[in-house]
Amino acid sequence: PAPLLTPEAHFGSRMGADRQLAPADAIERYFEQIAAASDRVELADLGKTTEGHRTIGAIVSSPENIRNLARIRGTNQRLADPRTLPQDDARALAATHKAVVAIGASIHASEVGGTQAANELLHTLATTEDAGLLSVLQNVVVILIPSLNPDGHRLVVDWYQKQKGTPFEG
Repeated sequence: PAPLLTPEAHFGSRMGADRQLAPADAIERYFEQIAAASDRVELADLGKTTEGHRTIGAIVSSPENIRNLARIRGTNQRLADPRTLPQDDARALAATHKAVVAIGASIHASEVGGTQAANELLHTLATTEDAGLLSVLQNVVVILIPSLNPDGHRLVVDWYQKQKGTPFEG
């Protein structure tokens, strides 16, 4: 397979570079491209925002776990309510179940750093050959939500782009 595009190559600048903010639409396209090209990533549509935009999440794990997401989801749902599962069954499921970790970036509009960094994290998890990280991906399902407030992110990035180079920039 072809190497996955780095965030810097996709966005035209390094994430976190001075005076550069990746817009929401470009972030969505990047997440889509990585999901389409990687067997470690599946894109999830989490619903519409109040302004009608998408909220997305990348589900990232080992290729085996991505293939078995329905089973992992089902086990997670069974473990969610201890009243519905005998204790011995719960222990047996928990002993072999994958941990599920959700990372939601930038709940407040002006918290742009997490949304920008999510692109780097996605690329790292999708491309790593590090034995430690591969072990984590074998045992963990990461749900990476680049922005918990896509409308607010759009508002701040649009405002910044319009004010760049004016006295209001800083």
